[in-house]
Amino acid sequence: MRLTVLVLALIATPAFADDLTAAIEVGRFGVMLDQAAAIEQVALPTAATGGDLYGQLVATVGRFNVLAGQVCRKAELPAADCAGPFEPAWLSSRGPDLNAMIDEAGGRIGTFWGDVCARAPDRHSCDIE
Repeated sequence: MRLTVLVLALIATPAFADDLTAAIEVGRFGVMLDQAAAIEQVALPTAATGGDLYGQLVATVGRFNVLAGQVCRKAELPAADCAGPFEPAWLSSRGPDLNAMIDEAGGRIGTFWGDVCARAPDRHSCDIE
């Protein structure tokens, strides 16, 4: 019954569904970074909790830059993964389209994560449930 009410609420309020989808996507980026750090056996700053979604995205990009810097110093990855810090314009000044920011961050983080996962000794290290 509760699940039905939640599903109906999500269908009835598309903005909420979009916010929920965006929050899930940003959270997934954090999982990807944690998996990559575990595979490469490097320390990664703790994920920020709370705050608005934009703040969480900015913190996730910061964690990505730390991780990519550490991994690129010790591993052979494609040049695009190690091209320097990911610093889109919206990182310092919030842009109008949060979904576009999430897509851009996801492209960079997802590519890096995929390349790190390809090096993993256990291919299940990168399973996302």
